[in-house]
Amino acid sequence: MRLDQLLERVRITVLGARHELPVIAWTALHFPDYTDTTGRVPPRNPTSARGVIPSMHAITAAVAAVACTVHVPPRVLPVWARAGFGDPRPRMPFVLGERGSIAAILWADPLLSPPPKDHNNKILWVSRVSTERVTDLRIAAQRIVGGRPVGRPVERRVQGGPGPSIIDLPAAGCYRVDLRWSGHSDTLWLAYAANR
Repeated sequence: MRLDQLLERVRITVLGARHELPVIAWTALHFPDYTDTTGRVPPRNPTSARGVIPSMHAITAAVAAVACTVHVPPRVLPVWARAGFGDPRPRMPFVLGERGSIAAILWADPLLSPPPKDHNNKILWVSRVSTERVTDLRIAAQRIVGGRPVGRPVERRVQGGPGPSIIDLPAAGCYRVDLRWSGHSDTLWLAYAANR
């Protein structure tokens, strides 16, 4: 199940909910086929807190906790994201957009803020959808803490559309990243670790 499908089903379920589990466990219990963008399954815990309906902030916090991981394990890239790789089944850390329209292939593990001096926060963006009219990839990264936005979104741009980029963000943390290019849009989550 993709993250956008999860959020919609969570929203619908919340409207008619009669009780809440601790939110991450609640998500896993209600949506057992859900895995996050790294393939992890949230822990399942049947403990219930009766009479409490999860807020959208709580749900956002739960989704961020599952979707935002500092170390993204290498996995076999989707077939449509393998162009330019010599291995027929290349393995790389990557994050998929919630709609499945774009992949962020991570060349840094982890992404760091402030940026390191010995390597770059390189991300290769690969669009799954065809683009007749190529435009820049516009990035709006909103830091999320406790399910709530902190500060204003940080804007970045990749000239010429999805492709290689260096994306530095101003603070460590979990970011909801809204992406727009060539008439398409998608959202994914990226975590930046503190560079100490």
